Amino acid sequence: MINAFIASDTFENKGYWLRKRVPWFSRRYDAHYGIDQLEPGTPRHQQASAALEHLRAACECQTSGHQTSEEQQGVEKIIWMYWHAPLQEAPEVVQLSVASWQRQNPDHEVRLLNADNLEQVLGVDLMAAFELSTVRLSMAMKTDVLRLYLLSRFGGIWADATTFCLAPLETWLPGATARHGVFTFRQHKAPSRPVEAWFIAARQGSPVVTRVLALFVEHLFLPRQTAVFVSNRAKNHAKLGIGRQHPTLLYADFVRDAERHGFMPYFSVGYFFNESLRQHYTPSLIEAFMALDNRFASNGAPFEVFETAVVSKQTYKRDYEHRELFKARKAHLLALLERHPETAPEAAEV
Repeated sequence: MINAFIASDTFENKGYWLRKRVPWFSRRYDAHYGIDQLEPGTPRHQQASAALEHLRAACECQTSGHQTSEEQQGVEKIIWMYWHAPLQEAPEVVQLSVASWQRQNPDHEVRLLNADNLEQVLGVDLMAAFELSTVRLSMAMKTDVLRLYLLSRFGGIWADATTFCLAPLETWLPGATARHGVFTFRQHKAPSRPVEAWFIAARQGSPVVTRVLALFVEHLFLPRQTAVFVSNRAKNHAKLGIGRQHPTLLYADFVRDAERHGFMPYFSVGYFFNESLRQHYTPSLIEAFMALDNRFASNGAPFEVFETAVVSKQTYKRDYEHRELFKARKAHLLALLERHPETAPEAAEV
């Protein structure tokens, strides 16, 4: 009975003050979700600590804001993707996604990471670091940190494993990254956080991306007495006087303010991007960034928007793969891929 109560949404969203005042509830909550449970000196604690040091080191590896001749060569030709399970076990939308990025971009290396090969590729079990966090993290937020780490340390392109590449990168991305060295699409449904993080292109050591990573790492590993949780509930945001259609940009202080109510906003990556852009760019450069190529299609966008997009976002959730919209997108993608015969082995877990 008590375990069910601890695991309930009601306790998570309304029990923060109880956990804060009654340590027993806080300990039970942390134990249930595996929050900061590692004993110092144990092999797993040492592994997690090493991973955290790698994260923190990546927060320091930024390049200068001035372009060198090497930087002018453009973004590294690496496409980073992550799916927790082997590709052959992934949903159809994920398999199509990986195929689209490889077939449309034979001059790029597609590096598909998963839970089994992450340590082999990076030389460290990066996910172990999150066992030291005092935030109850969703997998989505862990991969937010992963993408920022990869781009800061290695550079290249991050593409979610549910995106479709609808036009070769060479036909549009060099122009999109030429001025800023970093590119994302921007959405308008939530004006407070326009940056879309499911596709990011950045040069190695990009100051903007590295700062976003640093803001994340700083917040996730604060030495809290009471753990916080990740939330996108409107009721939680309303506690700070913020609605879903908040008309102006929000920054890192919004994430910090949410701490008072026991949660971390689900879309913190957007607020951290706003903060980093503000710190590194003049208002005119931010305006230019927001005006960059924005031909993308969200997962629910009409088919005519999808047809003219260079990248689209899908989902693997619910019944999406059975909807007519997805079937039309799939047919269109397969027709595109027929124009690009396989010139390299199928993208596989590296």
